[in-house]
Amino acid sequence: MAPPGTAVNLVFPAPSVAGNTEGQPRIISAIQGALAKAIPERVAAAEGGTACNLLLGGVHPDTGEFYTHYQLDGGGWGGGQQRDGNSAECIAHGSTIRATPIAIFESRFPLRTLGYALRADSGGADTWRGGFGIRREFKVTSDEVTVSALFERMTNGPYGLWGGSAGAPGGVYVRRAGDTEFRTVVELLGTMSPSKFVNIRLKRGDRILVHSTGGGYGALEERAEGVLKRGFVDGFVSAEGLKAYGRGSNIY
Repeated sequence: MAPPGTAVNLVFPAPSVAGNTEGQPRIISAIQGALAKAIPERVAAAEGGTACNLLLGGVHPDTGEFYTHYQLDGGGWGGGQQRDGNSAECIAHGSTIRATPIAIFESRFPLRTLGYALRADSGGADTWRGGFGIRREFKVTSDEVTVSALFERMTNGPYGLWGGSAGAPGGVYVRRAGDTEFRTVVELLGTMSPSKFVNIRLKRGDRILVHSTGGGYGALEERAEGVLKRGFVDGFVSAEGLKAYGRGSNIY
Protein backbone atom coordinates (compact mmCIF):
# COMPACT_ATOMS: atom_id res chain seq x y z
CA MET A 1 0.00 0.00 0.00
CA ALA A 2 1.20 3.51 -0.81
CA PRO A 3 2.11 5.69 2.20
CA PRO A 4 -0.81 7.70 3.62
CA GLY A 5 -0.87 11.26 2.42
CA THR A 6 0.40 10.51 -1.09
CA ALA A 7 -1.58 11.21 -4.26
CA VAL A 8 -2.76 7.58 -4.44
CA ASN A 9 -3.60 7.19 -0.75
CA LEU A 10 -5.25 10.39 0.34
CA VAL A 11 -5.96 11.39 3.92
CA PHE A 12 -9.10 13.34 4.80
CA PRO A 13 -9.86 16.16 4.02
CA ALA A 14 -7.79 15.87 0.82
CA PRO A 15 -10.14 15.65 -2.20
CA SER A 16 -10.32 12.60 -4.43
CA VAL A 17 -12.07 12.53 -7.81
CA ALA A 18 -11.72 10.64 -11.10
CA GLY A 19 -9.24 8.15 -9.68
CA ASN A 20 -10.35 5.37 -11.99
CA THR A 21 -10.89 7.40 -15.16
CA GLU A 22 -7.97 9.88 -14.96
CA GLY A 23 -5.59 9.05 -12.10
CA GLN A 24 -5.15 5.32 -12.64
CA PRO A 25 -4.28 5.57 -16.37
CA ARG A 26 -1.56 8.13 -15.68
CA ILE A 27 0.01 5.86 -13.06
CA ILE A 28 -0.03 2.99 -15.56
CA SER A 29 1.60 5.21 -18.21
CA ALA A 30 4.36 6.13 -15.76
CA ILE A 31 5.01 2.44 -15.05
CA GLN A 32 5.04 1.66 -18.78
CA GLY A 33 7.55 4.43 -19.39
CA ALA A 34 9.86 2.99 -16.74
CA LEU A 35 9.50 -0.58 -18.03
CA ALA A 36 10.28 0.57 -21.59
CA LYS A 37 13.89 1.10 -20.55
CA ALA A 38 14.21 -2.48 -19.32
CA ILE A 39 12.00 -4.50 -21.69
CA PRO A 40 11.41 -2.30 -24.76
CA GLU A 41 10.22 -5.18 -26.91
CA ARG A 42 7.27 -5.81 -24.58
CA VAL A 43 6.07 -2.27 -23.89
CA ALA A 44 3.80 -0.02 -25.95
CA ALA A 45 3.83 3.76 -26.02
CA ALA A 46 1.34 5.68 -23.90
CA GLU A 47 -2.37 5.37 -24.60
CA GLY A 48 -5.09 8.03 -24.51
CA GLY A 49 -5.01 8.33 -20.74
CA THR A 50 -8.34 10.09 -20.27
CA ALA A 51 -11.96 8.97 -20.35
CA CYS A 52 -13.12 12.36 -21.73
CA ASN A 53 -15.77 12.61 -19.01
CA LEU A 54 -18.61 14.79 -20.34
CA LEU A 55 -21.79 15.24 -18.31
CA LEU A 56 -24.97 16.61 -19.86
CA GLY A 57 -28.27 17.32 -18.16
CA GLY A 58 -31.46 19.34 -18.06
CA VAL A 59 -35.18 19.05 -18.63
CA HIS A 60 -36.23 17.10 -21.70
CA PRO A 61 -38.50 19.30 -23.88
CA ASP A 62 -40.67 16.34 -24.95
CA THR A 63 -41.35 14.84 -21.52
CA GLY A 64 -40.79 17.67 -19.07
CA GLU A 65 -38.67 15.29 -16.99
CA PHE A 66 -35.11 15.71 -15.78
CA TYR A 67 -32.41 13.74 -17.59
CA THR A 68 -28.67 13.21 -17.21
CA HIS A 69 -26.11 11.62 -19.48
CA TYR A 70 -22.56 10.68 -18.47
CA GLN A 71 -20.55 10.24 -21.66
CA LEU A 72 -17.13 8.63 -21.99
CA ASP A 73 -15.09 8.55 -25.19
CA GLY A 74 -12.17 6.30 -26.08
CA GLY A 75 -8.77 7.36 -27.33
CA GLY A 76 -6.05 5.40 -29.10
CA TRP A 77 -3.80 2.72 -27.66
CA GLY A 78 -0.08 3.31 -28.03
CA GLY A 79 1.73 1.49 -30.82
CA GLY A 80 4.20 -1.26 -29.98
CA GLN A 81 7.03 -2.98 -31.77
CA GLN A 82 5.70 -4.50 -35.01
CA ARG A 83 2.12 -3.30 -34.52
CA ASP A 84 -0.05 -0.18 -34.65
CA GLY A 85 -2.20 0.69 -31.66
CA ASN A 86 -5.95 0.08 -31.70
CA SER A 87 -8.12 3.11 -32.42
CA ALA A 88 -10.82 4.68 -30.23
CA GLU A 89 -10.85 1.72 -27.84
CA CYS A 90 -9.20 2.87 -24.67
CA ILE A 91 -11.73 4.50 -22.34
CA ALA A 92 -9.11 4.87 -19.62
CA HIS A 93 -8.94 1.11 -19.07
CA GLY A 94 -12.72 0.85 -18.71
CA SER A 95 -12.89 -2.53 -20.41
CA THR A 96 -16.65 -2.92 -19.89
CA ILE A 97 -17.59 0.49 -21.33
CA ARG A 98 -19.03 0.77 -24.83
CA ALA A 99 -20.08 3.79 -26.88
CA THR A 100 -23.80 4.54 -26.84
CA PRO A 101 -25.32 4.03 -30.31
CA ILE A 102 -26.28 7.35 -31.88
CA ALA A 103 -29.90 6.30 -32.46
CA ILE A 104 -30.37 5.52 -28.75
CA PHE A 105 -28.52 8.67 -27.69
CA GLU A 106 -30.69 10.94 -29.84
CA SER A 107 -33.94 9.24 -28.84
CA ARG A 108 -33.26 9.80 -25.13
CA PHE A 109 -31.55 13.19 -25.01
CA PRO A 110 -32.19 16.55 -26.72
CA LEU A 111 -28.92 16.59 -28.63
CA ARG A 112 -28.23 15.77 -32.26
CA THR A 113 -25.01 14.09 -33.39
CA LEU A 114 -23.53 15.99 -36.33
CA GLY A 115 -20.34 13.96 -36.64
CA TYR A 116 -18.65 10.93 -35.08
CA ALA A 117 -15.43 9.72 -36.71
CA LEU A 118 -11.79 8.82 -36.18
CA ARG A 119 -9.47 11.85 -36.04
CA ALA A 120 -7.06 11.95 -38.95
CA ASP A 121 -3.37 12.24 -37.92
CA SER A 122 -4.13 11.84 -34.20
CA GLY A 123 -2.11 8.63 -33.81
CA GLY A 124 1.35 10.15 -34.30
CA ALA A 125 3.61 9.92 -37.35
CA ASP A 126 5.63 6.80 -36.69
CA THR A 127 6.80 3.43 -37.96
CA TRP A 128 4.26 1.78 -35.67
CA ARG A 129 1.60 4.38 -35.21
CA GLY A 130 -0.56 4.86 -32.16
CA GLY A 131 -4.30 4.34 -32.47
CA PHE A 132 -6.54 7.20 -33.57
CA GLY A 133 -8.74 9.22 -31.27
CA ILE A 134 -12.22 10.35 -32.23
CA ARG A 135 -13.96 13.56 -33.26
CA ARG A 136 -17.54 13.87 -31.99
CA GLU A 137 -19.82 16.87 -32.53
CA PHE A 138 -23.25 17.55 -30.96
CA LYS A 139 -25.91 20.21 -31.43
CA VAL A 140 -28.25 21.26 -28.61
CA THR A 141 -31.92 20.84 -29.59
CA SER A 142 -33.55 22.03 -26.34
CA ASP A 143 -33.76 25.48 -24.76
CA GLU A 144 -30.91 24.77 -22.35
CA VAL A 145 -28.39 22.05 -21.46
CA THR A 146 -26.05 22.05 -18.46
CA VAL A 147 -22.56 20.71 -19.24
CA SER A 148 -19.65 19.66 -17.02
CA ALA A 149 -16.36 18.07 -18.08
CA LEU A 150 -13.28 16.33 -16.74
CA PHE A 151 -10.55 15.68 -19.34
CA GLU A 152 -6.79 15.12 -19.23
CA ARG A 153 -3.99 15.33 -21.81
CA MET A 154 -5.37 18.42 -23.48
CA THR A 155 -1.99 20.21 -23.64
CA ASN A 156 0.48 17.39 -24.20
CA GLY A 157 -0.58 14.20 -25.97
CA PRO A 158 0.38 10.65 -24.92
CA TYR A 159 4.13 10.12 -25.20
CA GLY A 160 5.81 8.10 -27.93
CA LEU A 161 8.85 5.86 -27.48
CA TRP A 162 12.16 5.31 -29.25
CA GLY A 163 11.97 8.43 -31.37
CA GLY A 164 8.25 8.21 -32.01
CA SER A 165 6.03 11.28 -31.85
CA ALA A 166 3.35 11.89 -29.25
CA GLY A 167 -0.28 11.29 -30.04
CA ALA A 168 -2.53 14.29 -30.55
CA PRO A 169 -3.89 15.88 -27.36
CA GLY A 170 -7.62 15.93 -26.73
CA GLY A 171 -10.01 18.80 -26.27
CA VAL A 172 -13.56 19.98 -25.67
CA TYR A 173 -14.85 23.05 -27.48
CA VAL A 174 -18.06 25.05 -27.81
CA ARG A 175 -19.53 26.93 -30.76
CA ARG A 176 -22.36 29.29 -30.00
CA ALA A 177 -25.38 29.38 -32.33
CA GLY A 178 -24.62 31.88 -35.08
CA ASP A 179 -20.82 31.69 -34.57
CA THR A 180 -18.50 30.26 -37.21
CA GLU A 181 -15.80 28.68 -35.05
CA PHE A 182 -15.31 26.51 -31.97
CA ARG A 183 -13.56 27.94 -28.92
CA THR A 184 -12.47 26.61 -25.54
CA VAL A 185 -14.69 27.37 -22.57
CA VAL A 186 -11.86 29.51 -21.19
CA GLU A 187 -12.05 31.72 -24.27
CA LEU A 188 -15.84 31.67 -24.46
CA LEU A 189 -16.95 31.69 -20.82
CA GLY A 190 -13.87 32.56 -18.76
CA THR A 191 -13.58 29.25 -16.86
CA MET A 192 -10.37 28.51 -14.97
CA SER A 193 -9.59 25.41 -17.06
CA PRO A 194 -10.36 24.28 -20.62
CA SER A 195 -10.58 20.67 -19.49
CA LYS A 196 -12.28 20.76 -16.08
CA PHE A 197 -15.41 22.81 -15.55
CA VAL A 198 -18.90 22.46 -14.11
CA ASN A 199 -22.40 23.71 -14.84
CA ILE A 200 -21.91 25.79 -17.95
CA ARG A 201 -25.19 26.52 -19.72
CA LEU A 202 -25.61 25.97 -23.45
CA LYS A 203 -28.62 27.11 -25.47
CA ARG A 204 -30.54 25.79 -28.45
CA GLY A 205 -28.33 25.64 -31.54
CA ASP A 206 -25.03 25.66 -29.60
CA ARG A 207 -22.54 22.94 -30.52
CA ILE A 208 -20.09 20.82 -28.53
CA LEU A 209 -16.96 19.33 -30.11
CA VAL A 210 -15.02 16.55 -28.38
CA HIS A 211 -11.55 15.38 -29.44
CA SER A 212 -10.12 12.29 -27.76
CA THR A 213 -6.41 11.52 -27.71
CA GLY A 214 -4.18 9.19 -29.76
CA GLY A 215 -0.76 7.53 -29.22
CA GLY A 216 2.59 7.02 -30.97
CA TYR A 217 5.69 4.80 -31.38
CA GLY A 218 8.71 4.26 -33.60
CA ALA A 219 11.02 6.16 -35.92
CA LEU A 220 9.39 8.74 -38.17
CA GLU A 221 11.26 8.05 -41.37
CA GLU A 222 10.60 4.31 -41.34
CA ARG A 223 6.86 4.33 -42.07
CA ALA A 224 6.34 2.26 -45.21
CA GLU A 225 5.18 4.11 -48.32
CA GLY A 226 2.42 1.61 -49.01
CA VAL A 227 1.03 1.94 -45.49
CA LEU A 228 1.04 5.72 -45.79
CA LYS A 229 -0.80 5.52 -49.09
CA ARG A 230 -3.53 3.33 -47.62
CA GLY A 231 -3.90 5.71 -44.68
CA PHE A 232 -4.20 8.67 -47.04
CA VAL A 233 -6.81 6.96 -49.22
CA ASP A 234 -8.82 5.88 -46.17
CA GLY A 235 -8.75 9.40 -44.71
CA PHE A 236 -6.68 8.50 -41.63
CA VAL A 237 -3.70 10.55 -42.82
CA SER A 238 -4.28 14.04 -44.22
CA ALA A 239 -2.19 16.02 -46.69
CA GLU A 240 -0.78 17.92 -43.70
CA GLY A 241 -0.04 14.62 -41.99
CA LEU A 242 1.96 13.45 -44.99
CA LYS A 243 4.25 16.43 -44.57
CA ALA A 244 5.11 15.15 -41.10
CA TYR A 245 6.49 12.04 -42.77
CA GLY A 246 8.50 14.14 -45.22
CA ARG A 247 6.18 13.22 -48.09
CA GLY A 248 3.95 15.51 -50.10
CA SER A 249 0.49 14.84 -51.43
CA ASN A 250 2.14 13.27 -54.52
CA ILE A 251 2.32 9.98 -52.60
CA TYR A 252 0.74 8.23 -55.58
